[in-house]
Amino acid sequence: MRIRSDFDATRGYFQRTFRERKALKLLPPDSAPDHYRDKEVKVAIYFGSVANLAYQVNQWLDPFRAVLDKHEVVLVTRKPTAALEFLQAGWPNVVYLKKLSDVDEFMHRHPIQLMFYVNNSGANLGMLAFPATFHISLGHGESDKTASSTNQFRAYTFVFVPGEAGRRRFANQLLDFDWQYRIREVGRPQIDTEHPTHPIPESDRISVLYAPTWEGDKPTGRYGSTASHGVAMVSSLLSSGRYRVVFRPHPLAGSLLPAEKVATLEIQKLLLDANKQDPHAHHVLDDSPSFGWHLAQLDMCISDISSVAFDWMATGKPLIVTEPAAESTIPSPTGISVALPLLRTDQAQNVADICQTLSTDGMPDSYRDAIRYYFGDTSPGSSRKRFRDAVDALLEEHSRALVARSTRREVIAATPITEQFGHPTPRNHNHEEDRS
Repeated sequence: MRIRSDFDATRGYFQRTFRERKALKLLPPDSAPDHYRDKEVKVAIYFGSVANLAYQVNQWLDPFRAVLDKHEVVLVTRKPTAALEFLQAGWPNVVYLKKLSDVDEFMHRHPIQLMFYVNNSGANLGMLAFPATFHISLGHGESDKTASSTNQFRAYTFVFVPGEAGRRRFANQLLDFDWQYRIREVGRPQIDTEHPTHPIPESDRISVLYAPTWEGDKPTGRYGSTASHGVAMVSSLLSSGRYRVVFRPHPLAGSLLPAEKVATLEIQKLLLDANKQDPHAHHVLDDSPSFGWHLAQLDMCISDISSVAFDWMATGKPLIVTEPAAESTIPSPTGISVALPLLRTDQAQNVADICQTLSTDGMPDSYRDAIRYYFGDTSPGSSRKRFRDAVDALLEEHSRALVARSTRREVIAATPITEQFGHPTPRNHNHEEDRS
């Protein structure tokens, strides 16, 4: 067994290496760092992860188009396959930096003021080392998952969150963390993205999106419902004959738990068999590269505690959120469960009737309150404007910070070594003034 495991790992390494080398040959000359030698780049996005996580970045393409009107924005990546993926997605400025020495040279050549990150990958550490840059966490979606407010966020100068819920999440979780200053509410600019119409057949049925999250990489983060709820829910929807199901499995589904992969394949088979029995049902297995078109074209959503559920929430359309089946995964007591009762595993087989009730009666008033709590103003164009204004404000703040550092250096240089500089003041934990 150990020999087989070692063989699979070695084979996987060579396969990845081959893909990276093949992608490197396909990269255009303007993805080399020398292409930007004479350009002034102040805003950049860093992605050090693998290409199958590119969706985390691509959801920010449209919001950053508003920033590109005023500033040069460069997407920095460490993997040729990821660079190729981003170029194909439409990012205008993609630079591939192979080694840390390439990163170092790039950062010293360009006055990068703002560097954005979409995840907490360990690959971020090499870029986080540069002290003259504001490092900002964007994340890749609003969520009540425990991963949305971990100690890892201390590594960033600022953290962008959509609304009050994000700010409170950090205030509730982290010890001795200046959340009033470092957490910035910027809206969810993806709300204002107009997605191209996806070519799915017309249907007179109610179109229900089932988009579960993945199983998570630790016991306290197992929010995925594919194995616990998925088969029963899809079977219920299909047997009713009232719904067209659009199934969008997570790109990482089954990568850690085999049961999730088995359930994913079973759901796919259910939909294929249903389409054979009734070709007019038009059930969909969705493997489109990005999430978004679903928001305008579909009628209802079933998801887990994940960014898909929260993005759907902003539409105001009916939403069902599953309760994690794993006892080790405890939903936040101040999270989405306050506004919506979570769907238990024993309710999965009755989900068609629950969908019918929501279609008839609509969502409760608490749902509208939750939209404001998580996203703030969601009127057309407001989220995009808040994001663009937040970027402009940080650029101005960075300029002031550079001046303040120069002044501080002069004071430090003038202070004799025999004297203590800048006596620390203990933080008052009983009262912190809101500096936001």
